[in-house]
Amino acid sequence: MQLGQMHAGRVMKFTSAKDIKAKAATIKAYVREAIAVEKAGLRMKQKRTSDLPVPEELTEQFRRDPRFKRAFEALTPGRQRGYLYHFAAARQSATRMARIEKAIPAIFEGRGFLERH
Repeated sequence: MQLGQMHAGRVMKFTSAKDIKAKAATIKAYVREAIAVEKAGLRMKQKRTSDLPVPEELTEQFRRDPRFKRAFEALTPGRQRGYLYHFAAARQSATRMARIEKAIPAIFEGRGFLERH
């Protein structure tokens, strides 16, 4: 999962037992914090697909091709989010357009971003 796509979590990578010993205080603090959060019953608010920004290139594609817009809207919310994250991750407009163009056949087939044929 890419940065910004997960609701919560902490990851620590270790390459040796020495690393674990050196970070023992931090590890214990994280575990205590996780226990406190669990006991308090705190939960992350689920992101809704409608809360995600729609790249202007995708909006333009929807305007040009209403069939494509209907096909995109027919996808499950999770599939829509996958495409929105993928399209928005591109920094340049040309790259976003290329990603959208490449995804059009899969969207018409009802497949998600990571689904194979």
